[in-house]
Amino acid sequence: MEILNDEKKYNYGGFWVRFVASIIDSIVIYIIHSISALVFFGTMFPMPQDPESMQLEYFFSGQYMGYSIFSLLLDVVYYAGMQSSSKQATIGKMAFDLKVVRTDGSRITFLRGVGRYFSKIVSAIILMIGYIMAAFDSRKQALHDKIADTMVIYEK
Repeated sequence: MEILNDEKKYNYGGFWVRFVASIIDSIVIYIIHSISALVFFGTMFPMPQDPESMQLEYFFSGQYMGYSIFSLLLDVVYYAGMQSSSKQATIGKMAFDLKVVRTDGSRITFLRGVGRYFSKIVSAIILMIGYIMAAFDSRKQALHDKIADTMVIYEK
C-alpha cells in the first residue's frame, strides 16, 4: 500500500533572517514607543534622569503604570495585528518577504497572534533556547511557533 504525502512544501524562514527581521521590528517599536512617551511624558525618555527620583513609588505611579499598560497594548496590537492582517507579517518580516501562517498554511487569527506574542516570553525565559530551536528544527519553528501552531515561511 502506497502512502500519499499531502504535506505542502514550504520555504521556511530560518533563524538568522528572522533574527534580522526582529531587529527591524525592534527599531519600529522603539520609534512608536518614543512617540507615545513624548505624548505621555513630554519626553522620549520616560525614566527619571535624576537618580534620587528613581524610587519605587515612581514605577507604581498612575502615569507610569498607565504608560506601561499602553506600551504593552501597542506591542500586542503591532505584532498580533500585523501578523493576522492580509500581509501576515510585521514590517521586519515584510522586508524579507516572510509571513506567519498556521502549520496548515492558513492565516492566523488575531487571538492566535496574541498567544504567539505572549508565548515568546517562554521562548526567552529559558535562556533564549526557545528562539534558538528555530535554527535546528526541520520547519524552522521556535518554541513560541510550536506553542501557537504557527510557522514563518517565505511568501511565494
